Amino acid sequence: MKKQSLALACLVAGLVAGCGGGGSSADQPPAFAASTGASGVATAAPGTRWMNVKYGGSGYVPGLVFHPTSPNVLYARTDMGGSYRWDAATSTWIPITDGFGIREEFFNGAESIALDANDDKRVYLVTGMYDWSGSNGRLYISTDRGDNWTHADLPFRVGSNDPGRAIGERLVVDPNQSSILYYGSRTSGLWKSSDFGQNWAQVTSLSSFQYPGDQIPSLPGRTAAGIEGVLFDTSNTGSGTATQNLYVSVGPDYAAAAGLAYNLYKSTDGGASWTGVPTPVTGYHIPHMVRPRTA
Repeated sequence: MKKQSLALACLVAGLVAGCGGGGSSADQPPAFAASTGASGVATAAPGTRWMNVKYGGSGYVPGLVFHPTSPNVLYARTDMGGSYRWDAATSTWIPITDGFGIREEFFNGAESIALDANDDKRVYLVTGMYDWSGSNGRLYISTDRGDNWTHADLPFRVGSNDPGRAIGERLVVDPNQSSILYYGSRTSGLWKSSDFGQNWAQVTSLSSFQYPGDQIPSLPGRTAAGIEGVLFDTSNTGSGTATQNLYVSVGPDYAAAAGLAYNLYKSTDGGASWTGVPTPVTGYHIPHMVRPRTA
């Protein structure tokens, strides 16, 4: 597990380093350390040497999102420099939101990307650079891998370029029923859409608390972790009905403000009710959650 975490951290760090343009040239292939097998022939040992990856954008790269079933369908989001799609044929990153920065700069950063497990051409971006600005975020929707976009206005604020942006993906799509999306907001609790992101309602069964808008700019530490993530229990993927078992991680700031006693909650009825899950320590962030593969 440590090796996998390190590998991902190194890849993200490499993308970040590429922001300054000091990485290797685009036509220079990655270099790997060589090892000698039993036959005496030198073979590559992937992952033993790392180099910067130039992707042509700016800003930090806090998220890489892979499609769960389609190889090479991969996206990168930045805090204030747009989002990118990996082009395996040319080994390059393709900008897919440059128009946002020209027309509406506030929505150029992506706080989260989500992909539909049942449609590898559908991609969602939650955009909005600062939650203290007074403006709510937007959900951009594409059905052709980011070549064209529509958007829906969100009823809560987003902070792609705010502190705490390295927290994992806040937006998720139900793998059993693609019309259902959840979003863990920084300051307004957990939200759900049942119509492909067009309309949203707060999941008040967990908490109805929302920070008043005038308090958001002065929140201590400005991490505004809020609801940090949602995880589906995918053991019954493909059922065609909404996933009933799901987990939500709660940042210590929102837990204290909303009167929640746990940093992790579980629902077994599709979010209608929630039960706190004891963890070894309390009052800490749970920024990333992964369900292990079953045998």
